[in-house]
Amino acid sequence: MTGDYVFQLMRKGTKWERRDMYFVGDDDGPKGRRRIGFANEGDADVLEEDRFFRVLLKYSYKHSLMGAANVTGEREGQGDNGIVSGHAYSILQVRRAGTTLGMGGVKLLQLRNPWGTFEWKGAWSDGSDEWKKHPGIASEVGYKETDDGTFWMEYKDFARTFNMVDICDRTTKDDLRLDVNEDDGCLGPMKGCVGGCGQFWCCCMGARVIYWGNQTSSETEKGAGCCVTG
Repeated sequence: MTGDYVFQLMRKGTKWERRDMYFVGDDDGPKGRRRIGFANEGDADVLEEDRFFRVLLKYSYKHSLMGAANVTGEREGQGDNGIVSGHAYSILQVRRAGTTLGMGGVKLLQLRNPWGTFEWKGAWSDGSDEWKKHPGIASEVGYKETDDGTFWMEYKDFARTFNMVDICDRTTKDDLRLDVNEDDGCLGPMKGCVGGCGQFWCCCMGARVIYWGNQTSSETEKGAGCCVTG
């Protein structure tokens, strides 16, 4: 729908293989739905697990749309770890938290079940001991214990639990919008206009979006630099 590049990464053992989305055709039914598929074009781009995390980190930094699932070929069902197999989860954030000069830290992902329930129950889940042991990381990533389908998990657990990731490398050069602040009633649009103009002109947000915003690409990112922590 966005016109941007969409691709899929499937886990094969400990590696992740890229597959590109392509148009299959239109259904013959009355609704005329368009069908898509995923396949390799030529030599598949294969990512080792360490590079795979850096790629996820970079696309998260670029505000790309990402989702993950554990595809088993069976009907949807919740496992002991809280994750529903055969069900799609949104990837909200990818972070390398608790770093020192861009080094070390904990590799974390924030995901959300669109059902608003059935969350991860392992390490770094809501209410787990990891948050109590690392209050600095909790503050850095904005951790909140809420039963809303949103949860955090460590990358090593993510890579073992999910086997498919979809990424839309979204173009952000047109991401100029007016926040109307609906909760403020009739003063919302005025507040949004004043704040928006300040960000656009005084904070150079307009120039940054227009001239340095992301342009979608069919090439897989090489990975995040040392300064990208999410």
